[in-house]
Amino acid sequence: VAYQGTATEVTVPDGVKRIGDDAFDRDCNDATRNLTSVTLPAGLEEIGGDAFWGCEKMAAIEIPDSVKFIDYGAFCGCAELASARLPSKVKRLNEGVFAGCAKLADVTLPANLKSIDENAFEACTSLAAVTMPASVEWIGDNAFSYCTSLAAVTIPASVEWIGDDAFSRCTSLAAVDIPASVKEIGSYAFFGCTSLAAVDIPASVKEIGSYAFYGCTSLATVTGCTGVDYPGYSMFGYTPLWNVTDGIVTAGSLVLGYNGTLPETLTIPEGMTCVCDEAFESCGTVKTLNLPSTLRTIGYAAFGDTPIKAVEGGAGVTTVDEDAFCYTPYEDTFWTDRGDASKPFELLRLGKVVRGYKGACPAAVVIPDDVTEIRTSLFDKDNGDASVDNITSVAIGSGVERIGSYAFYGNQGLKAVTGGASLETIG
Repeated sequence: VAYQGTATEVTVPDGVKRIGDDAFDRDCNDATRNLTSVTLPAGLEEIGGDAFWGCEKMAAIEIPDSVKFIDYGAFCGCAELASARLPSKVKRLNEGVFAGCAKLADVTLPANLKSIDENAFEACTSLAAVTMPASVEWIGDNAFSYCTSLAAVTIPASVEWIGDDAFSRCTSLAAVDIPASVKEIGSYAFFGCTSLAAVDIPASVKEIGSYAFYGCTSLATVTGCTGVDYPGYSMFGYTPLWNVTDGIVTAGSLVLGYNGTLPETLTIPEGMTCVCDEAFESCGTVKTLNLPSTLRTIGYAAFGDTPIKAVEGGAGVTTVDEDAFCYTPYEDTFWTDRGDASKPFELLRLGKVVRGYKGACPAAVVIPDDVTEIRTSLFDKDNGDASVDNITSVAIGSGVERIGSYAFYGNQGLKAVTGGASLETIG
């Protein structure tokens, strides 16, 4: 069904199963901006995309229990809509379904809801609290962004992914409980949540996107983060965490960076699991680095462009970004003796990551079982070592998960590769 009239109150006749796309869309019929009431029939099953877009005077609507599907932007821009109860058969809140409903203060979500899609409640500036049912698995990009009155939100233990900008600029949000089911927190997810004072990141979270908590100007306490292997850029930038006057800046078990002047021998504390991108880049003082046994990940340019010559410890490191030590004397040690036939062949490692080798390559290269990563361009012939053509076989250890790009590029003699039962990524 679609509507072409000018009435302020409309009753959709019995028997209608679907309200069509743009049916009451103000862009299609400007008179619907004055629509104050719509009565929907029992038996209605679908409400189409942008069906009531811009019906800015419609203060309330009863959605029949028979409705199974509400499409994108269905009630977007209904500025006077104060409350909404979604029927139990609705399993997905599509993109922008209530976006810009500035007076929406009360919403009841159905018990079987699976996903809250992009922009679903964006700029619902009167929405103060949301309780999500235990069935929700997905919170989409910008789902609640600019909900400036949102002070409390319950994220159920079924949610695995919090999208980009999901709660960005929710300036009243003072606390959020992230359940142990969440695996990823998107970029800008809590950007500018200026009332958020503390957050615990469970071990289930493997990735935090760039600027996820940037500008949370009250965020003084962060705990957890022990599972994070993929930290984004400036995740906790412009927060009180950076109020350290002289020393290392941390967020839970993540090393974010430093303030002040660091000593020539830098010790990363035990308990830290990740040194984030550019954390100590261009620090001109550190020459010796001591890594804890708990450390797993070293990010992009984490120690780049520093005078570091030696690294001790770090036996548990499983992931090192290709450029983690770029432009350092330490990085040079992985390249200096490649192809030198006067030295016995040896794989050079940082923790469980093969970062280089010395000596001329043998016919059979064996990657040990405790190695997790083979760095990019490790045996790349374009690096200038002709001895890589000696390699005829490579045995990949049982623990290797990642082989970097160009790792064996141009190896003319390579005929056999075996093993690699745990491989997840080949560049």
